[in-house]
Amino acid sequence: MKTIKLLGFVAIIGTTILSTPSCGKYDEGPGFTVLTKKMRITNEWDVKEVVSPNGDSQTDSDDSYTIIEKDGTAKAVDGSLTNTGSWEFSSDKEKIRFTYNYFGVDVTTEFTILRLTNKELWLRDEDNYIYKSEAR
Repeated sequence: MKTIKLLGFVAIIGTTILSTPSCGKYDEGPGFTVLTKKMRITNEWDVKEVVSPNGDSQTDSDDSYTIIEKDGTAKAVDGSLTNTGSWEFSSDKEKIRFTYNYFGVDVTTEFTILRLTNKELWLRDEDNYIYKSEAR
């Protein structure tokens, strides 16, 4: 009898979880994850595709990538050149802001996060270009 009650309880809980609508923060997901946003974004990201505002898609095949560290540092790596800067979430973690120093001038760029998993990061810039990155 205990087994039947336990199976019934598991079935009710499973049905409730599966029927609950997802409420993810980002347009492209994920709907649910146990990893924090900071845990998911901390990685080495390689842009694989750039989508223009009119929908044209271009494959990115250069050897540049971005390293996002848990301590708030970011590194833009392009071949043998590395520029170290910083990153932070903004707008209630719906955006990410990068700041790098170029020739003595701090340059800050902000992106809207469209998708953030531990393997994919999609960002939209202020000109509506979408950068689809994969973890290295």
